[in-house]
Amino acid sequence: MASAVEIRRRTAQPIAHIAQRARATSDPVLALAIFLPLLILYVATANVTAATQSPDPGSAALAGWQWVNHHNFYLDSQFLRGDLWLFLAKGHIVTNRTPGVVVFGIPFYELLGRGPVFSMFPAAVAGSTSAAGAVALLVLALRRLLGSRIALAAGLILALGTSTWSISADSLWTHGPNELLLAAAMYAFSRNRQLAAALFLGLACTVRPHLAFVPLVAGVWYAVRRRSVVPLAVFGVPAVVGVGVIALWNHWLLGSWSIEAGRSYASAGLSSVATGPGYNFGTNILGTFFSPDRGLVIWCPLFVLLLAGVRRGWRDAPDWARICSIGGIGYLLLQLKVNYFSGGTNFWSYRFAIEPLLLATPLLAYAARDVFRRRPLVRRFVIAAAAYCVGTQAVGALFFGSQAHVLIDPWTHFGLASELVHDGLGPRIVMGLTAATVIAALLWRPRTSDQEEAESLASPAAASAK
Repeated sequence: MASAVEIRRRTAQPIAHIAQRARATSDPVLALAIFLPLLILYVATANVTAATQSPDPGSAALAGWQWVNHHNFYLDSQFLRGDLWLFLAKGHIVTNRTPGVVVFGIPFYELLGRGPVFSMFPAAVAGSTSAAGAVALLVLALRRLLGSRIALAAGLILALGTSTWSISADSLWTHGPNELLLAAAMYAFSRNRQLAAALFLGLACTVRPHLAFVPLVAGVWYAVRRRSVVPLAVFGVPAVVGVGVIALWNHWLLGSWSIEAGRSYASAGLSSVATGPGYNFGTNILGTFFSPDRGLVIWCPLFVLLLAGVRRGWRDAPDWARICSIGGIGYLLLQLKVNYFSGGTNFWSYRFAIEPLLLATPLLAYAARDVFRRRPLVRRFVIAAAAYCVGTQAVGALFFGSQAHVLIDPWTHFGLASELVHDGLGPRIVMGLTAATVIAALLWRPRTSDQEEAESLASPAAASAK
């Protein structure tokens, strides 16, 4: 009978082979190898039904289609649904979506959406493309820091175990373009190209102005480190321009210099459209992490477990990884200051934490390395939590359908339980397999010492020679 070391060695060989091939692959080839399979999966599981879209992607997609087919953003004759983010401004019905997300969708409607009938399919391809591209770029950035194995594992969990799959890739939400631009900035950071990173961050501000907090942190951080005001200009100017583009867009389209989305509705018959319940900053923070339907701890417990390695990860991580994690926290706090934490209707799990999770991924990857090296008990829980994250997101991506277009109570509703009860056999099979994987991970107890296991995983050939 094979020893535990031998079993672990044989198990590690395929993983090591993939990592070795990744190390020997150029950035463009590896990016394509990650991007294409994810794109296919994302498009296959995206929501292309206009009637079941959340108002956010539906409104952005409709504006892109309108421009491609009519060369304006006036939706006077295209008011398809009463809950879309449309309102009357300067004599026309227009959307209040930010210019970054609207313009991002236009090329996809140019290629796939010309014609008199509006379709959400180009918007689904746009979201899928942005999410798949973000994962590919993040893997390339992490490979330069931590090697191919950790980079691929982190990319896989981000791609399948977070709302990147169920939301960013599902349609033309702001989160997909955000993730793509933020990942491009992190890739530029990893190559020590800070001007390029600053430009990508500035573009991200045209999608969601709260992201200006990230270049603000970067500019201050590098200015202090280098005792120079130059970084303040390098990161500050693109961010100011990005936010300014939103102000110009709103003035042109909505008649206001505000960078906030408009709050009035176009149809006179929609005065009773539901809005978010009363909230305060403290409640928003608690809900973001602990509410059953939107809580990050509920849907992604993996990040909580990785906090065990964050202290050492912070010490080992480069400056830009720390900057991104701080920037993500600041962005989230700004969001929770101005928005109700639930984030709206008709989407799966959490939404506002998508960008902060992406920005924290490099630091969490360093934390994961520490956990796997030094904390065998926590390591088993990390593997189990990763399986749980993938399973719950798979249920959402594969089976989640339309809710009524009203805000649910995120403290009493739990989407996963609802799917298991009401949506038949598919979600139950997925969660059954997930539960079996979680239990196996928790019960798995290798007989090798931590040192032997690390050696066998790091070098199957060396373990075999022993």
